[in-house]
Amino acid sequence: MRAAAWLSLALLAGCDSDPDGEPDTDLSLRWKVNWDTTGVATTSDGWEVTNNLGITFHVTRGYLVTYGLQLRACETTTSSASRILDWFRPVPLAWAGHGGMGDQSYIYGLVEPLVPLTAGFERTVVLPDEASYCSIHYLVARADTNFDTSAAEVPMDRVTLHLDGWWSAAGSEIQTPLAIHTELNTGSYIDLERPISTAGGGDETVVVTRQLAAFFDDVDPAALSEARLAQSLLLNIAAAATVTQPSL
Repeated sequence: MRAAAWLSLALLAGCDSDPDGEPDTDLSLRWKVNWDTTGVATTSDGWEVTNNLGITFHVTRGYLVTYGLQLRACETTTSSASRILDWFRPVPLAWAGHGGMGDQSYIYGLVEPLVPLTAGFERTVVLPDEASYCSIHYLVARADTNFDTSAAEVPMDRVTLHLDGWWSAAGSEIQTPLAIHTELNTGSYIDLERPISTAGGGDETVVVTRQLAAFFDDVDPAALSEARLAQSLLLNIAAAATVTQPSL
């Protein structure tokens, strides 16, 4: 299912627990986060894609901070409007690495290199408390002290997305430099294929797939400021994310 995305200035952190001496009724949740590269061509120095406007984008270096993911409890009385407003309510302690999204299912992500593109990452958490979940919360946000940025070739502390490369207008051979370095954040709510209940324990896997080709949908660098260009890219990657749950 596709997600709706909103720019956000808020969020994060979380914890999980592993009680001792209890019967094995905890639910083991496996997060898998990957890329779908359909429509993307690999090159000797990176990758490129032609968007729906006929504009070609060639990426030679890049990093994206997947800040975190968590399950969201099934809603009863919370309206859709309230869900959207949640994204704009600041949580100051989140950026200090304390407090946070407040659910046992929360995981931190990582600073993902986009060239060469990695397969993604996996995390497993144990959910000891009884709860029912119907959607996930996917967050792309600037790196803070919870992240190791040392492997990046460019400074990624307090940065969300970095891209280097070039773009060419439809029918043109002119290669215009592309350089994005932004602290903007984005996120999305994505419905699960089926609800997850922790009652009775067991194992669940949630696969979050990002569509790499969708990064540049409807993006025309000639018509956008650097800030609006960065905003468009982040919104695209969050909005095009999908969730699947392998059969039990």
